[in-house]
Amino acid sequence: MTVTSKAMGGQPWHINLAWCFSTLPELGFMFLGIPFLRRFGLKAMVLVGIFSNALRWFWVSQATGLPQIYASQTLHGIMVVGLMTGQSLCLARLLPPGRQASGMAVASILNGGVAGILGSSIAGWIWQTWSLRAVYGVAGVVLTLSGVLFWVFVPNLEAAPAPEA
Repeated sequence: MTVTSKAMGGQPWHINLAWCFSTLPELGFMFLGIPFLRRFGLKAMVLVGIFSNALRWFWVSQATGLPQIYASQTLHGIMVVGLMTGQSLCLARLLPPGRQASGMAVASILNGGVAGILGSSIAGWIWQTWSLRAVYGVAGVVLTLSGVLFWVFVPNLEAAPAPEA
C-alpha cells in the first residue's frame, strides 16, 4: 500500500486515510454479518470474504489514482468479516470442543506466520520480476482460485448459532 500510494503521488498520511476507508466500514459489516450468516450460511459468508478480497486486489492492480485505492479498501472490511470471522466459525463447527483452541492457534500460525512469510517472499519475487501491479493481480488470481476450491470442495456447514444482536 505504501509504494502504491507513493507511486500515485500520495503522501505518508494517505496510508492512514486508506486504512480509515477499510476500518470504518468493517464495523458496519460486522453488525451486518450476523443477519447475513443467519440467512445465507457459513459457507456463503466465507466465500463473500474470499471473493471480496480477490476483487479488492484486482481493483488495486488496475488503480490509476488514490480515489480508486480508497474505494477498494472498503472491501477489506467485508473480507475481515467474511473470511476471518467465517474461518473462526468454521473451525468452531468442525473441531471437537476440546480441540478448538488448538485449531485456532494453528490457524493463526498458518495465516499470520507461514502465509505471511511465504506470501511476502513470493510477492517480492513477483515485484522484482514483473511489477507491483503484478503482485496485486497475482494475489487476486490466487484468492479467486482459493474461493473456487473452497466452493467446490468444502461442504455446506451449518453455522453455529450467531450471537443475539
